[in-house]
Amino acid sequence: MRRVRSMQCWMGAFGVIAMVVVGSGADWLQWGDGCRNNRVCVAIGQDPAHGRGTGLLHCIDATKTGDITESGKIWSYEAIERSISSATISDGLLYIPDIAGKLHCLNADTGDPCWVHETVAETWGTPLVADGKIYLGNQRKFLIMAEGREPQVLFETRLGAPMYSSAIVADGVIYVASQRQLWAVSAKQ
Repeated sequence: MRRVRSMQCWMGAFGVIAMVVVGSGADWLQWGDGCRNNRVCVAIGQDPAHGRGTGLLHCIDATKTGDITESGKIWSYEAIERSISSATISDGLLYIPDIAGKLHCLNADTGDPCWVHETVAETWGTPLVADGKIYLGNQRKFLIMAEGREPQVLFETRLGAPMYSSAIVADGVIYVASQRQLWAVSAKQ
């Protein structure tokens, strides 16, 4: 099972929350040995209690210093609402949900959108990508989608309570927590 990791970084004043994305393997950033291509993705948002609103996703050059508003900008994506999620990068694609419940898939190098999938419920967690699948929960359901340039829902189920956290994987088991229960999901033996 290939694992893709992400790291959160809380920055800013006045309740602005920013997330730094970290991929693995052939993707941009790797744990332990710094950045490949010296790129960082940052999604901006605000506490979900403030409701829906305009968001922004930036890709910046991590080698720049000082005010890098223009000099460090690689690309920006404006078609996203507020997000408190980290993005996940796998196989050159970046996946990030916004609070409104839309899962965005972008070309990680260019920022060009591949697709947007409407999950129809507020989403706080970070997508987990493992074994060619995207795992994501929201206030109404947990869904599994196929990784790739076209949106394809493989499975969805209601959990009986909101899922505000991110799914995690360990030893071939996907762990999914709602506000009331914890599930451990694995392939049939």
